[in-house]
Amino acid sequence: MSDRPLEAALRTARAEQSAEMSAEVQSLDEALCDEFRRALESADTLQVGDLFPEFELPDQVGAPVRGSDLLKLGPIVVSLYRGLWCPYCQLELRHLAMHRPEFHAEGAQIVAISPQTPDRTLTMAQKLLLDFRVLSDTDGELARRLGVLVKIPEHLRKGFDEHYAPFADRYRADAYCLPIPGSYVVDTSGRVVYAQVNPDPSVRAEPADILQVLRIHRST
Repeated sequence: MSDRPLEAALRTARAEQSAEMSAEVQSLDEALCDEFRRALESADTLQVGDLFPEFELPDQVGAPVRGSDLLKLGPIVVSLYRGLWCPYCQLELRHLAMHRPEFHAEGAQIVAISPQTPDRTLTMAQKLLLDFRVLSDTDGELARRLGVLVKIPEHLRKGFDEHYAPFADRYRADAYCLPIPGSYVVDTSGRVVYAQVNPDPSVRAEPADILQVLRIHRST
Protein backbone atom coordinates (compact mmCIF):
# COMPACT_ATOMS: atom_id res chain seq x y z
CA MET A 1 0.00 0.00 0.00
CA SER A 2 1.30 3.46 -0.87
CA ASP A 3 2.33 5.73 2.01
CA ARG A 4 0.81 8.55 -0.07
CA PRO A 5 -2.59 7.07 -0.95
CA LEU A 6 -4.20 10.27 -2.23
CA GLU A 7 -1.29 10.95 -4.56
CA ALA A 8 -1.51 7.38 -5.88
CA ALA A 9 -5.28 7.62 -6.38
CA LEU A 10 -4.93 10.94 -8.19
CA ARG A 11 -2.22 9.55 -10.45
CA THR A 12 -4.47 6.62 -11.37
CA ALA A 13 -7.42 8.93 -11.98
CA ARG A 14 -5.31 11.18 -14.20
CA ALA A 15 -4.18 8.18 -16.29
CA GLU A 16 -7.75 6.93 -16.63
CA GLN A 17 -9.03 10.37 -17.56
CA SER A 18 -6.32 10.80 -20.19
CA ALA A 19 -7.07 7.39 -21.71
CA GLU A 20 -10.80 8.15 -21.95
CA MET A 21 -10.59 11.76 -23.14
CA SER A 22 -11.18 12.66 -26.76
CA ALA A 23 -8.58 14.91 -28.37
CA GLU A 24 -11.03 17.79 -28.08
CA VAL A 25 -11.56 17.37 -24.35
CA GLN A 26 -7.85 16.85 -23.75
CA SER A 27 -7.16 20.12 -25.55
CA LEU A 28 -9.78 21.86 -23.39
CA ASP A 29 -8.30 20.33 -20.23
CA GLU A 30 -4.82 21.54 -21.15
CA ALA A 31 -6.12 25.01 -22.02
CA LEU A 32 -7.81 25.34 -18.62
CA CYS A 33 -4.62 24.20 -16.86
CA ASP A 34 -2.68 26.82 -18.84
CA GLU A 35 -5.15 29.51 -17.74
CA PHE A 36 -4.75 28.45 -14.12
CA ARG A 37 -0.97 28.38 -14.48
CA ARG A 38 -0.77 31.86 -16.00
CA ALA A 39 -3.09 33.23 -13.34
CA LEU A 40 -1.01 31.71 -10.56
CA GLU A 41 2.23 33.10 -11.96
CA SER A 42 0.91 36.67 -11.76
CA ALA A 43 -1.22 36.32 -8.62
CA ASP A 44 -0.53 37.63 -5.14
CA THR A 45 -1.43 34.43 -3.34
CA LEU A 46 -1.72 33.85 0.38
CA GLN A 47 1.55 32.61 1.88
CA VAL A 48 2.64 30.93 5.10
CA GLY A 49 2.66 33.59 7.80
CA ASP A 50 -0.17 35.61 6.26
CA LEU A 51 -3.48 36.10 8.03
CA PHE A 52 -6.26 34.02 6.51
CA PRO A 53 -9.11 36.34 5.46
CA GLU A 54 -12.19 36.40 7.65
CA PHE A 55 -15.22 34.87 5.96
CA GLU A 56 -18.87 34.15 6.55
CA LEU A 57 -20.30 31.60 4.11
CA PRO A 58 -23.30 29.24 4.10
CA ASP A 59 -22.70 25.57 4.70
CA GLN A 60 -24.41 22.65 2.97
CA VAL A 61 -27.65 23.20 4.93
CA GLY A 62 -27.61 26.97 4.55
CA ALA A 63 -26.29 27.83 8.03
CA PRO A 64 -23.82 30.75 8.09
CA VAL A 65 -20.29 29.84 9.16
CA ARG A 66 -17.71 32.39 10.26
CA GLY A 67 -14.01 31.63 10.11
CA SER A 68 -13.33 33.41 13.41
CA ASP A 69 -15.92 31.24 15.16
CA LEU A 70 -14.26 28.07 13.88
CA LEU A 71 -10.85 29.24 15.06
CA LYS A 72 -12.15 29.63 18.61
CA LEU A 73 -12.43 25.83 18.63
CA GLY A 74 -9.01 25.06 17.13
CA PRO A 75 -7.03 25.21 13.89
CA ILE A 76 -8.83 24.69 10.58
CA VAL A 77 -7.87 22.74 7.49
CA VAL A 78 -9.27 24.51 4.43
CA SER A 79 -9.72 22.75 1.09
CA LEU A 80 -10.54 25.01 -1.84
CA TYR A 81 -11.99 22.87 -4.61
CA ARG A 82 -13.73 23.31 -7.97
CA GLY A 83 -16.89 21.22 -7.77
CA LEU A 84 -18.60 17.86 -7.86
CA TRP A 85 -17.90 17.44 -11.60
CA CYS A 86 -14.14 17.34 -10.87
CA PRO A 87 -12.99 13.75 -10.13
CA TYR A 88 -9.82 14.99 -8.42
CA CYS A 89 -11.87 17.15 -6.06
CA GLN A 90 -14.00 14.14 -5.18
CA LEU A 91 -10.92 12.08 -4.39
CA GLU A 92 -9.39 14.79 -2.24
CA LEU A 93 -12.57 15.33 -0.23
CA ARG A 94 -13.07 11.60 0.28
CA HIS A 95 -9.52 11.23 1.58
CA LEU A 96 -9.95 14.20 3.90
CA ALA A 97 -13.11 12.57 5.25
CA MET A 98 -11.21 9.31 5.81
CA HIS A 99 -8.64 11.19 7.92
CA ARG A 100 -11.15 13.34 9.80
CA PRO A 101 -10.73 11.40 13.10
CA GLU A 102 -6.97 12.05 12.98
CA PHE A 103 -7.50 15.74 12.27
CA HIS A 104 -10.02 15.86 15.10
CA ALA A 105 -7.48 14.24 17.45
CA GLU A 106 -5.20 17.21 16.72
CA GLY A 107 -8.02 19.61 17.55
CA ALA A 108 -8.55 20.62 13.91
CA GLN A 109 -11.69 20.96 11.82
CA ILE A 110 -11.96 20.45 8.06
CA VAL A 111 -13.70 23.08 5.94
CA ALA A 112 -14.17 22.57 2.19
CA ILE A 113 -15.07 25.61 0.08
CA SER A 114 -16.12 26.00 -3.55
CA PRO A 115 -18.18 28.46 -5.64
CA GLN A 116 -20.94 25.87 -6.06
CA THR A 117 -24.42 26.98 -5.06
CA PRO A 118 -25.61 25.67 -1.66
CA ASP A 119 -27.99 23.12 -3.19
CA ARG A 120 -25.14 21.64 -5.25
CA THR A 121 -22.92 21.67 -2.19
CA LEU A 122 -25.52 19.69 -0.24
CA THR A 123 -25.83 17.17 -3.09
CA MET A 124 -22.08 16.68 -3.11
CA ALA A 125 -21.77 16.36 0.67
CA GLN A 126 -24.49 13.71 0.65
CA LYS A 127 -23.04 11.81 -2.31
CA LEU A 128 -19.53 11.68 -0.83
CA LEU A 129 -20.78 11.12 2.75
CA LEU A 130 -18.81 14.11 4.02
CA ASP A 131 -19.06 14.67 7.76
CA PHE A 132 -17.51 18.12 7.81
CA ARG A 133 -18.59 21.59 6.78
CA VAL A 134 -18.79 22.28 3.05
CA LEU A 135 -19.24 25.97 2.27
CA SER A 136 -20.40 27.96 -0.75
CA ASP A 137 -18.31 30.94 -1.89
CA THR A 138 -20.77 31.68 -4.69
CA ASP A 139 -19.42 35.11 -5.63
CA GLY A 140 -15.80 33.91 -5.42
CA GLU A 141 -14.90 36.68 -3.00
CA LEU A 142 -12.91 34.48 -0.62
CA ALA A 143 -11.04 32.83 -3.51
CA ARG A 144 -10.27 36.30 -4.88
CA ARG A 145 -8.86 37.41 -1.52
CA LEU A 146 -6.73 34.26 -1.46
CA GLY A 147 -5.39 35.23 -4.90
CA VAL A 148 -6.62 32.07 -6.63
CA LEU A 149 -9.80 33.09 -8.47
CA VAL A 150 -9.58 32.54 -12.24
CA LYS A 151 -11.99 33.84 -14.86
CA ILE A 152 -12.66 31.24 -17.56
CA PRO A 153 -12.04 32.93 -20.94
CA GLU A 154 -15.02 33.27 -23.23
CA HIS A 155 -13.51 31.02 -25.90
CA LEU A 156 -13.38 28.09 -23.41
CA ARG A 157 -16.85 28.51 -21.88
CA LYS A 158 -18.82 26.57 -24.46
CA GLY A 159 -16.43 23.63 -24.20
CA PHE A 160 -16.61 23.74 -20.41
CA ASP A 161 -20.42 23.65 -20.49
CA GLU A 162 -20.48 20.77 -22.96
CA HIS A 163 -17.73 18.54 -21.57
CA TYR A 164 -17.59 19.20 -17.82
CA ALA A 165 -20.82 20.65 -16.50
CA PRO A 166 -23.23 23.42 -17.55
CA PHE A 167 -21.81 26.26 -15.51
CA ALA A 168 -25.17 27.88 -14.76
CA ASP A 169 -26.46 24.61 -13.25
CA ARG A 170 -23.82 24.60 -10.53
CA TYR A 171 -22.55 28.14 -10.12
CA ARG A 172 -23.69 31.72 -10.45
CA ALA A 173 -24.49 31.96 -14.15
CA ASP A 174 -22.81 35.35 -14.60
CA ALA A 175 -19.55 34.40 -12.90
CA TYR A 176 -17.61 31.87 -15.00
CA CYS A 177 -14.91 31.89 -12.34
CA LEU A 178 -13.25 28.96 -10.59
CA PRO A 179 -10.63 28.75 -7.85
CA ILE A 180 -7.25 27.17 -8.36
CA PRO A 181 -7.48 24.15 -6.02
CA GLY A 182 -5.55 24.59 -2.81
CA SER A 183 -5.16 23.54 0.81
CA TYR A 184 -4.38 25.66 3.86
CA VAL A 185 -3.83 25.05 7.54
CA VAL A 186 -4.78 28.03 9.69
CA ASP A 187 -3.74 28.18 13.34
CA THR A 188 -5.90 29.62 16.10
CA SER A 189 -4.31 33.06 15.69
CA GLY A 190 -5.66 33.12 12.13
CA ARG A 191 -2.23 32.74 10.51
CA VAL A 192 -1.51 30.35 7.66
CA VAL A 193 1.00 27.69 8.70
CA TYR A 194 0.67 25.59 5.55
CA ALA A 195 -0.34 26.51 2.01
CA GLN A 196 -0.41 24.38 -1.11
CA VAL A 197 -1.84 25.65 -4.42
CA ASN A 198 -1.26 23.98 -7.78
CA PRO A 199 -2.70 24.78 -11.23
CA ASP A 200 -2.67 21.06 -12.07
CA PRO A 201 -6.01 19.82 -10.69
CA SER A 202 -4.62 16.32 -10.19
CA VAL A 203 -2.07 17.56 -7.63
CA ARG A 204 -3.48 17.94 -4.11
CA ALA A 205 -2.14 18.12 -0.57
CA GLU A 206 -1.61 14.71 0.99
CA PRO A 207 -3.58 14.38 4.26
CA ALA A 208 -0.50 12.91 5.96
CA ASP A 209 1.44 16.12 5.19
CA ILE A 210 -1.35 18.24 6.67
CA LEU A 211 -1.42 16.04 9.77
CA GLN A 212 2.32 16.45 10.19
CA VAL A 213 1.92 20.24 10.11
CA LEU A 214 -0.84 20.08 12.71
CA ARG A 215 1.26 17.89 14.99
CA ILE A 216 4.31 20.12 14.73
CA HIS A 217 2.35 23.25 15.54
CA ARG A 218 0.44 21.58 18.35
CA SER A 219 3.70 20.64 20.05
CA THR A 220 5.22 24.14 19.82
